[in-house]
Amino acid sequence: MSDSHSSGHGSNHLAGLINLLFIAAVLSYIVAQLTAQKSSSIFMQTQLQPCQMDQAGYLRGELFGTLQQSLSWNGQYMLCDGMRRPDGGFRLVFSEHANAADSGLRMVLGLSAVNSDRDEELVANVTLIDQDNSLFFSTQGLERCWARLTERIQIGDRANEWRINGQLYCVGALAAVEGPASVTLGDFEFSGRLTEYVN
Repeated sequence: MSDSHSSGHGSNHLAGLINLLFIAAVLSYIVAQLTAQKSSSIFMQTQLQPCQMDQAGYLRGELFGTLQQSLSWNGQYMLCDGMRRPDGGFRLVFSEHANAADSGLRMVLGLSAVNSDRDEELVANVTLIDQDNSLFFSTQGLERCWARLTERIQIGDRANEWRINGQLYCVGALAAVEGPASVTLGDFEFSGRLTEYVN
């Protein structure tokens, strides 16, 4: 009888542990969703500028899955901006249309800290927003996208403004924040603006 009692106690302990692991996984997923939405909302509310610097900015690449299209955004016909993050990294944002009435797509790249001027590979948290249909796709904290910076150039005499050129690639799809949809990114190239806001 003692063996049966011990077996039952062990089974209950295992079931409890499985339940705790499941709850932890669900909470982690919810936190990732909220983080993606919060990160994206920063730039949903930001007044972006036409992507003209010392040279025209751009975003080029392929989307597959729920959104299937080729992106070839350029200069004054798109918007871009970027800012430092408190953790030492930075965010770059690209918006499809210069005309605010044509909302279109918006992409946010959250990159880890920069330690050198070029050829540095950084983990990239990517959020893609279909503003027309209120759809959010994100890496959700998973390390599945990376960016390689090819140039980081100060723009003219603007001490706190830089042009950031690089390449983006992912090894997995970006899941929708809500629902079963997903988007796979082909290899991307980008040239955006980073402004280091100084108090």
